[in-house]
Amino acid sequence: MIEHEVTERQEALWAHTCDQVILNITNHNPPLLDADPKLQEWTYQLTRFHKTLAEAKAEDDANDRAQHLHDDFLNCAHARLETDRQTIYDKLTKDLAAAQEDTNTQLTQYKADLCTEFEQKKIDLKNDCLLGKQVSCAHNHPNPI
Repeated sequence: MIEHEVTERQEALWAHTCDQVILNITNHNPPLLDADPKLQEWTYQLTRFHKTLAEAKAEDDANDRAQHLHDDFLNCAHARLETDRQTIYDKLTKDLAAAQEDTNTQLTQYKADLCTEFEQKKIDLKNDCLLGKQVSCAHNHPNPI
């Protein structure tokens, strides 16, 4: 029976101490603990210990969230850069193909013009030769009329 009362008293003190620790951590001006000085000292030690643990856990959680956000941002940036790179590559490939097609068209047109000009010069040369022969024949054989 005495053991039961002692256990109940310990549990009550433990619950009261835990409540006080939580109040000390969460409030800037917690209510004063009205208890034995040793119990007060123990409460303040537990408060410092748990407050340090809570701060360390909060810092770790913040670091984890920051790392997660950083990784998400990095993945997003990498995906956007890859999309932009592919877009630029596709545009350059299209522009290069168009330029090559335009160059081929211009070259074909130049060759056709050159062939046409060559044929025209050949015809002109032939006509000049024929005219030249007629003139020389006229000198040698005057027209009687």
